Amino acid sequence: MRQETLRFAKNSCETFLARVLTILFGFIFSILVVREFGSSGQGVIAFLSTIVVLVVNFSNLGFPSANVYFTSKKNNFLPSIITNSLYISFVGGILFSAFGIIFLKYFAEESLGKVNPLLVYVFLLTVPLNLVISLFSSILLGSKKYRIFNIFAIIGSFLNLLAIIVASFSKKSLEDFLIMLVLVSVLNSIMYIKYYWRFVKLSRVFNSGLFNKMIRYGSKSYVASFLGFMIIRSDIFFVNYYLGTSEVGVYSIDVKFVDLIYLLPAIIGTILFSEVASQSNEKKELTKKVFRLTFYFLITLCFFVGLIFEPMILFLYGEEFIKAITPFFYLIPGIIALGLSTILMQDLAGRGLPAIVYIAPAVSLVVNVVLNIILIPKMGISGAAISSSVSYILMMMLMMYYFVSILKIRLSDLIIIKKSDIGFFINLFKRNG
Repeated sequence: MRQETLRFAKNSCETFLARVLTILFGFIFSILVVREFGSSGQGVIAFLSTIVVLVVNFSNLGFPSANVYFTSKKNNFLPSIITNSLYISFVGGILFSAFGIIFLKYFAEESLGKVNPLLVYVFLLTVPLNLVISLFSSILLGSKKYRIFNIFAIIGSFLNLLAIIVASFSKKSLEDFLIMLVLVSVLNSIMYIKYYWRFVKLSRVFNSGLFNKMIRYGSKSYVASFLGFMIIRSDIFFVNYYLGTSEVGVYSIDVKFVDLIYLLPAIIGTILFSEVASQSNEKKELTKKVFRLTFYFLITLCFFVGLIFEPMILFLYGEEFIKAITPFFYLIPGIIALGLSTILMQDLAGRGLPAIVYIAPAVSLVVNVVLNIILIPKMGISGAAISSSVSYILMMMLMMYYFVSILKIRLSDLIIIKKSDIGFFINLFKRNG
């Protein structure tokens, strides 16, 4: 167990450091976007990105989780998994992006507010490319190729940063810059396909039998991940609808800092899923230890980020973004709850996805939507932050109740830090010192 935990920690630390670098690139990217195009430009980019990710989550059919699960268990399926992922990305991606364009054009164009519909349609054409990135990243995780996974993530983030640097020096318009981001998606997808192309040559035929097995597993994950995404990002749509792109731009900065805090539990949860899925023996001791350490880490991290948040916002983004300060503090309890929910969610995903992984997000999403409708018109982006925190906390409570009940453990096993946890850290530092 000790060796397993140390290996888990090593993979988590490497991935965390890589993601910190991608987040750093993301912050520099957002600062340059604000300097070049203002809060409204930042809002347009955040809104367009959210729409694309929404359609990608809607069209992936749960295959990112299924790829991790089946690749972890049966590596001999790898050529067929890769080939199937290509078919799903391009055939399914084209169909869903077309559906998204038609739906928005004829049924929901007014919900876009002041965002140019043509830009939305152009961005939706990148759905197949982003599906390639999503599905092939999950294959890397299932194969436990964490280092390649991290390198590709860093390259993708750096290309976005390079695009805004080029746009700044060449004085490109916002529309030209958005086209450059589309080209970045093309380059990213080519990078993943090229890495796995040798396996595609081994299996060029769509494996319908494997597809049926994976979609049976992925369908449950599909509902859970889609609902989870909607809980985390639905506030962007409501802020745009009620307040406009300028307020989306301000609120998106809060979201970036929240994403930074959420980074570690998201990474730990992803690797935990792979570890639990790949082993038949009981993994609850690893999950309990991970949950405890994540809990105290998140509290500590939120405390220190809270101390520097206001001066950092004013220094990096200027007075225009002072409105981002109060909503961030409303989001802090929620982001702790969301991080802990992720740990439990990924453990349960590795155990075969019991119903709670989509029941809890579904209930929380309903609460989130209702609160957004009530609070945003009255409180602005602070209302969006409160709505998010309440729904995240509710989801965490439901997940914890299920986890404690089904695995027959005490609540204190998830909360109270143990002497062995301290020993784990000492051994980890000795090992890497």
